[in-house]
Amino acid sequence: RRLSALLLSAAVLFVALLSGTASLFQTAQAAQAVQDEGSIRSPKGLFVTVMDTRDFPSSNQVTERYLKAQIDRITQAAAQNGFNTIFLETTLLGEAVYSSKLLPPSRFLSRNEGFDPLSYWISSAKEQGLEVVAVANLFLLKRPKDILTEDGIAGLHPEYTLQGADGSVYLNPANPQAQKLAVKAV
Repeated sequence: RRLSALLLSAAVLFVALLSGTASLFQTAQAAQAVQDEGSIRSPKGLFVTVMDTRDFPSSNQVTERYLKAQIDRITQAAAQNGFNTIFLETTLLGEAVYSSKLLPPSRFLSRNEGFDPLSYWISSAKEQGLEVVAVANLFLLKRPKDILTEDGIAGLHPEYTLQGADGSVYLNPANPQAQKLAVKAV
């Protein structure tokens, strides 16, 4: 249990410092608070993907009202079935499921100007006693069947990309500029 607390503290510290969201002192305080509260629990998670109406959104009807109702249904079902964590895909195909200054909004949710799905996921999950873990898939920018958008990473920075043999496009992890972009996007 003590080892788990230390590992979690190290992970919190690393992520916060890497993302530049907190100072070393603030991050160390937050990590210590997690240890002191004894709030470490094993995640029993549900993964929610944001692509092609698989999980969220479950149809092409993507009004804000519909999305909020679907988020509430998913978080309620997760809590009722004993889950304590939702692993939410927040970036996919170079697009964001949150308000981002760097990435364009997800094509699966883009009709809702001003609505931040990630913020709503977090508040709905919190009401159900769940945690949300953001999962960032930053490297897949295009599958063979997709069309690249001009305002996406590949459209703005084609020099940061690699072409797969099947027609997929990826953010090149060996490119230093692409690495910086990936860190900023998180």
